Amino acid sequence: MSQIKYDKATEDVTNRINFIKEFNAERTPFWISVLWIMIESFIPGLIIFLLLGNDFPSISYLTTLPTPNSGYLTLICTGYLFYSFLTTLVIFYCKGHREDNFTFSLAFTLTFISVILNSLWLGHKSWMIILRFVLAIVVLIIATIIGMFFTMIFRNNMLKIREENEIMLIAYRNGEIIPERKIVRVKRYEVYKQKMLQKKHELEAFKAELYSDKEIVNDNLKINNELSKKDMKHRKKMLKKEIKINEKAKKQNQEFM
Repeated sequence: MSQIKYDKATEDVTNRINFIKEFNAERTPFWISVLWIMIESFIPGLIIFLLLGNDFPSISYLTTLPTPNSGYLTLICTGYLFYSFLTTLVIFYCKGHREDNFTFSLAFTLTFISVILNSLWLGHKSWMIILRFVLAIVVLIIATIIGMFFTMIFRNNMLKIREENEIMLIAYRNGEIIPERKIVRVKRYEVYKQKMLQKKHELEAFKAELYSDKEIVNDNLKINNELSKKDMKHRKKMLKKEIKINEKAKKQNQEFM
């Protein structure tokens, strides 16, 4: 009896570990992530940098801002930070991307803000440009850490929700009573899980096909190598025969002479 309980506990732990591994392995596809980062952070930051920053006076509208210019630019950058975070949050809850985009969008946004605001008090001399670059790198590192912190918070929250859905789905399949308001949520999760399982099978099938193609290619290479070796041996034999024939012909010519 105790052995059965031990095996059951071990199975539960293994299933939970696999569940967490599969959850942590999920990421936003690269090009989808890039698209949303452009909207959430990069394009607005680039517009503010070009049109309101102090680096391009010929196209900048910095001097047209009410005084103090630096104060209003700081407010605009603060609004840009709120815009970036809120759009990332909304798109995340609308399932446009996963939690990992918080890291990238906040990193880009805070780096842009650093570059824009530092242009107000640091000039354009060579050593000041180097200082601005160093400050931007430092801010990028700190912003990445902050973004990873938010990513971890939302990921842990989503993991709890996923675990609750998994428990309710198991109970629903076992015929246990579930509150009616949660049945729709369980069915949606079941559909989602089936889609993810189908994608997993398709990926495994693609990998298997890729490996089989590699094996076929390797087999063909081996066959070609063997054929080339045999061909080389045959050519060497033919060359030796030709040399012997030529030597015999020379000897005969010498004897005749």
